[in-house]
Amino acid sequence: MASCKCVACGKRLSNTQAYSMPKGSKNQYFCSEQEYKEYTQKKIFAVRDERRLFEVCEYILGHHTTNFTLRKYVKEWISEPYAVDVIDEHKDEVYDLLSRKYFDNEYVAIKYLQAVINNNLYDWTKEYKDCLEAAKPIKTNPDDMYLSKGVQKRKTKCLADFDI
Repeated sequence: MASCKCVACGKRLSNTQAYSMPKGSKNQYFCSEQEYKEYTQKKIFAVRDERRLFEVCEYILGHHTTNFTLRKYVKEWISEPYAVDVIDEHKDEVYDLLSRKYFDNEYVAIKYLQAVINNNLYDWTKEYKDCLEAAKPIKTNPDDMYLSKGVQKRKTKCLADFDI
């Protein structure tokens, strides 16, 4: 009995237990059909996000590019959570920064773009997460709205209260 490895999670399986999908002349193995569907869905979203981020970078640079350095950085940024939304949100700011500079070649412009995005990505994602949390509705129990949770106010004293 031959063994195989699940593409999605890396678990060792036997060929008879695994769910197999043909890819070219070989098969890809998954733990179950459900895991295969989740894996392909994630892969579709990743490709869509990568394409969107690449288009945003081309907008910032001001022209279509086939430079592999940019592709490398796009793949790096895709791995960060919320990076696509954040960079898309701040693309005009980055475009303004790049338009103020003169670059001798495209590689230098891409390196500057990478430096600007890497330096600001942490702050941008933190702001974005805060906005997402602020937009979440607060779940409250109607009974809690009428309960007084305050502490009784302490009575202030003046000199007349003390027997001197």
